[in-house]
Amino acid sequence: MIFNVSSESSGEGNNDSFEREVELIMEAFDSRLKEALEHQHPEWRAMVEKVRTATGILKEYEGHADYNVLGPIEYADWCFYPEPDHTISNLAIYADLMPARTDHDQKTQEQLIRQTEVALHPLQFSTIVRGNILTILIPLADNKF
Repeated sequence: MIFNVSSESSGEGNNDSFEREVELIMEAFDSRLKEALEHQHPEWRAMVEKVRTATGILKEYEGHADYNVLGPIEYADWCFYPEPDHTISNLAIYADLMPARTDHDQKTQEQLIRQTEVALHPLQFSTIVRGNILTILIPLADNKF
């Protein structure tokens, strides 16, 4: 299920929390952190493999462009999603979507999102599209292999 979030609250405190969230996420993409968490939690291995496979679908289209057409994905990656207290309760897939300029662009992006979701089956997850950012959250507690 895709949740589109087109408008956001414009409170002053929201900007600080958003900046902190972005900072946490950027730290989470560190490959050393991913490797350490995978090593510490072998019970997550099967979920991580599904997430890698799903992310790979998006990465295949990352930066693909020719002279006439921009690719549908600017950047895609996955991470262990950090909570503000630095605990890990979700895996996350992130993708920066290129702005869809045509209906065809929009349909291509929607198809890629559906393919990514299919690759995650049977995991439980939430898909959120906010502006041009795709986020798929996979709760670790709700998904046991």
